[in-house]
Amino acid sequence: MNHNNTPEQIPRTLIIDDDAMMRLLLRETLERQGFWVEEAEHGAAGLALFAKAKPDVVLLDVMMPEMDGFTVCAELRKLPKGGRLPILMMTGLDDADSINRAYDVGATDFITKPINWEVLGHRVRYMLRASHAFEGLAKSAARLIDAQRIARLGNWDWDIEAGVVDWSDEVPTMLGKLPGEVDISPEGLLTLVHRDDRESVKQSFMAALKSSSSVAADCRIVFADGSEHILDIQAKVIRDPCGKATRMHGTIQDITERKDAEERIRLTWCLPISSRRSFAKSRSSVSIPAGCRKKPTRSCATRRIAMVSASECIPRRRRRLSSTSRSMARRAL
Repeated sequence: MNHNNTPEQIPRTLIIDDDAMMRLLLRETLERQGFWVEEAEHGAAGLALFAKAKPDVVLLDVMMPEMDGFTVCAELRKLPKGGRLPILMMTGLDDADSINRAYDVGATDFITKPINWEVLGHRVRYMLRASHAFEGLAKSAARLIDAQRIARLGNWDWDIEAGVVDWSDEVPTMLGKLPGEVDISPEGLLTLVHRDDRESVKQSFMAALKSSSSVAADCRIVFADGSEHILDIQAKVIRDPCGKATRMHGTIQDITERKDAEERIRLTWCLPISSRRSFAKSRSSVSIPAGCRKKPTRSCATRRIAMVSASECIPRRRRRLSSTSRSMARRAL
């Protein structure tokens, strides 16, 4: 055994085999390769030892009394931390039915006896590397899902030739739908866009398919409760060597809160200075209704505030500054 590694770094192996000589040979071979080895002489003992041993990989014999390896493998997959555990099944049977059954019950790999002892350690290490890579990929995918959920961001992919759209789990929520409620065809998705934005979104996608290679568009989505949400769509077109568009993939993000914040800032600067402070204090409780974001009117939640356009604000500010400057000049004289 390699004693240069700490116990946490040494790969832990659980051998489940009713043949004592086979267990001894497996132990000797794996310990020389730097593995920590635990043994169980039958299936029930192996299942009982699993939680205590916490193995990184299991070597499992198929032909055992009382509980064969197929049954043990299926039971291991049901245990906590057993779902993705590398399991190498060993047997003297080399018929196709046994091999197929081993994979059906969840075996990671299958090896026939007599075992090539020289390559056994390398084969087990390869299984461990593959398992670690898969675990890393699963963790990265989980982090990505959490990040997209927090940012209200989703991704999608459109197979243009097949007419199929795939998306991440966040997209239906941003469309105000449950996953099974969304028509995944491009035409079905377009019907979810606000009718006033539908044509512009369609033209943006058509232009990207014909000439450009990207899409950047904002549009409104109306939920079942009547509320409007603003989505930012970014996409890129993938073309074949002949220049034909074959796929389009991109992102979709709910930017409703950001647009509301921008609108509040714009409205604040369009008010007299004396009114800005009170408006700023109330901005957390005043929401901008969806229909009023672009063209605020007195029907909005902010109708009690006299609003003016940005172009009207600038001359007023200039006149106020000029008047202040004249007063300061008179006092100086």
